[in-house]
This record gives sequence, structure tokens and C-alpha cells, in this order.
Amino acid sequence: MDIYTKAEDRAERLYCSALPEELAGDLALAGLTRRHGLALLRVPDSKLREAALVEMAYLRLPPEEADSYVDAILSPATPEPVVDTGA
Repeated sequence: MDIYTKAEDRAERLYCSALPEELAGDLALAGLTRRHGLALLRVPDSKLREAALVEMAYLRLPPEEADSYVDAILSPATPEPVVDTGA
């Protein structure tokens, strides 16, 4: 086993221990990856995390887009500027 494999195994164990058991099971059932799970760990509210997991699975988001999706969930909504048309 080379050094990279050992590091990956260590990271996998850390990932598995960091995820709540229920979330890890839900990820597996939804066919989502470890990267999806790491993105979901950033969501502080458990109900919002569950909703995000369902949405990721429904949209079949690739792992690369999972972080962007979570960023969008966590960012405060910016209101659109009001334009006075003079009417």
C-alpha cells in the first residue's frame, strides 16, 4: 500500500466518523458520494441538511456542484435593487 492509499484510507475513516450515521445511510440510499456528504456537513440545521440531500439526489447534482449548491443555501439572499421608473 503506497502513501497515497494510506492517506485516502485515513481520510475515509475520518469522513465516516464525522458523518452522523443516519446521514451516511441516506447518502448511500440516494446514490450520493462522499463529496456530497462533505458539502452537506457544512449545513448547520439538520432539517435543512435533509432537504438539501433530497434536492441533490432529485437534481442528480454532480459532486462538483454540491459545494456550490450548499454555498447558495447558506448565503444570505440579496434583494434586487428597486428601480424607480417614474410612473
